[in-house]
Amino acid sequence: MKMLLILMTSLFLVLVMSVTTGVSSPYRIVLDTDVDTDDFFAMLYLLKLNRSEFDLQGITINTNAWSDAGHSVNQIYDILYMMGRDDVAVGVGGEGGILEDGTIQPNVGGYIPIIDQGSGTAGPCRYRQAIPVGAGGRLYKDTNFGYRKSFLPQGSRRYSPLQQPTAQQVLIEKISDGPVSLFVIGAHTNVAIFLMTNPHLKKNIDHIYIMGGGVKSKNPTGCCPENVNSTCEPQQCGDRGNIFTGYKSNPYAEFNIFGDPFAAYQVIHSGIPITIVPLDATNTIPITQSFFEAFERNQHTYEAQYAFKSLKMVRDTWFDDQFYESCFMWDSFMTGVATSFMHNLHTKNGENEFAEMEYINITVITSNKPFGISDGSNSFFDGHDVPKFKLSKNGVHSGHVQTGIQDPFCLQIKGRCKILLVDEYSETIIMDARINIASAPPLPTQPTTSNATQPSLVGPVIFLFTCFIIGFVFFAVMISLRPRPLYSITTHGDYEFPMMTMTTEPIIKYYVKSPDEFDKKYPNDTPAREHVENQIVGEYLKFARKRCNYEEKQHLLRPDFPTPICDRLVNMTIQS
Repeated sequence: MKMLLILMTSLFLVLVMSVTTGVSSPYRIVLDTDVDTDDFFAMLYLLKLNRSEFDLQGITINTNAWSDAGHSVNQIYDILYMMGRDDVAVGVGGEGGILEDGTIQPNVGGYIPIIDQGSGTAGPCRYRQAIPVGAGGRLYKDTNFGYRKSFLPQGSRRYSPLQQPTAQQVLIEKISDGPVSLFVIGAHTNVAIFLMTNPHLKKNIDHIYIMGGGVKSKNPTGCCPENVNSTCEPQQCGDRGNIFTGYKSNPYAEFNIFGDPFAAYQVIHSGIPITIVPLDATNTIPITQSFFEAFERNQHTYEAQYAFKSLKMVRDTWFDDQFYESCFMWDSFMTGVATSFMHNLHTKNGENEFAEMEYINITVITSNKPFGISDGSNSFFDGHDVPKFKLSKNGVHSGHVQTGIQDPFCLQIKGRCKILLVDEYSETIIMDARINIASAPPLPTQPTTSNATQPSLVGPVIFLFTCFIIGFVFFAVMISLRPRPLYSITTHGDYEFPMMTMTTEPIIKYYVKSPDEFDKKYPNDTPAREHVENQIVGEYLKFARKRCNYEEKQHLLRPDFPTPICDRLVNMTIQS
C-alpha cells in the first residue's frame, strides 16, 4: 500500500511539473513523399525545426510517381544520416494486392494507382506516363543526378527488399503509437490504402496536410503574361492544372492528385480534418532569379549545399527556358504553411505566417460524365457484376477514367477529361468535404468559419488550471531554479542572435536568444563570462570534430571535397 501511494504521488508530481513548466509533447509527424527534389527540401525543413515542437517520426514513400523505390529509400536514409536522424522509420512498397472482389490484402505496395491495383505488384502506368523521364531516364531522378552518392554521407542503413519495412507497416506502427499529423506531398495511394484498411486508427490522426490540386488556380506558365519573350509557347496559360506534359488532354490536373485520383478522393472524404495547399497558393511563389542567387550566396551548411546543388541541376535541366517563371516551392511551401498552422491551432482558421486560409466544400472528380458507362477505361466497373469496393454503378466514379496523356477520349475536346479538386460553386457535387484551403499570401483580414468546427476546450482548460494552482504551491521554487540554456553553437529556433567569444582563443561564433539577457547573466570582463565562453569553446570543439570526421571521409572519396572545419581545427591554438 505504501509503495502504491508513493507511485501515485510520483505520477501526480510529474503531471503537475509538466503543466507548470509549460512542457508539452511535440507534434508527431509522418511524411508521405514521392521523393522529388522539392520533397527533400520539405523533409530538410522539417528536420531543421526544433524537435521538441515538431518530431518527424516516420517517412513513407509513394512509389508510383517521380522516383523508384530502392533509390528513393537510399536517398532518404542518407539525408537522415546527414541530419543525425537515423531513428526515423522509413517504409516503402510491399507485396500485397487487391483481389477482384475488392479485398485489400496486407502491405499493398502502392506501386500502382488503386484503380489498376490487382493481386500483384505489376500493372499499367496510366497516370505515371505524365512524369517526364528526361534524357537520362528515371535514373537521373532516382540518383539525383549522382549527387546522392557523391555528396551525401553514407550511413549504415540501405534498401533491402526482403527486410525493408513496408509503407503500411510504418503507417500502422506510428499511427498506433498515438496522435499524429500526416503530411502528404505525393500521390495519396499509401494513405488511402491505410484509411480503407484501418478505420479504427483514424481517431489517432489529428490532421492531414496536403500539397495538391488546384481549386480556382490559373497556371501562370507558358505565355503568361502575354508580353513575355517571343520564344514562349502557349502551354497552359490560364489553365487550372500543372501537368505540362499532358495539358492538352487534361488542363485541370495537378501531379499529386493526378497520380491516384481515387486515393485522393478517399483521403479528402475520410472525415479527418484536412488542410490543402493547392496550386492557388504555390503559384504565387516562383523560384525567382533573385531568390536563386541569394541561395547561391548562402550555403553555410552541408544540407544547404546539397539543396542548392540539387536546385541548380533542376534549373539547368528544366524543360524550357522559363524556369524562374514556372518552377515553384510546392512541397516545401506546404510544409511551412502546415507547421505554422500547427503553431496557431488556437485561432479560428489556423491563421499562419505564409498563406491566407479559407474553408471550402470540395471533392475530387475521378471520372468523367456520362456516368454508368462501360468503355474499358474503368477497372472498378468493367467486367464486374458487383463493382469493386461496392461503388455505385451510376455514381461519381463510374464514368470514363483517363487512360493516359494520349487518351483519345480526352484529346477530342480540350477540358473534356477532368481529374481535379473542384469547389462547390463550379460543379454539382454529390458528396463534398469541408476543407481548409490555402489560397494566397496572408491578407489583413481573414475569413470566418463556424464555431461548430472548433473543439471545446472548457474541460481541458479547467483541468490544467487546477493542476497549475496545485503545482505552483509545491514547485514554484524548484521551477525558478531550473537552468535555462541561453546559447547555442548553431542557429535554430529562438537562437538567432550571433555573438563572438571575447575571452578565448580562437574566437568562436555562437548564437543566443537574447543578447541583453545573456550579457546580464554573464557580464563582460567577469569570471562568469570567461567560464561560459570556455564552455562554448568546448562545445564547439566537440561539434567541429564531428563535422571534421565527415569532411575527412568525403575527402578520401573526393580529393576536391572542401574541408573548412578541419582546416580551422588545425589552425586553432587551443588543443584538446
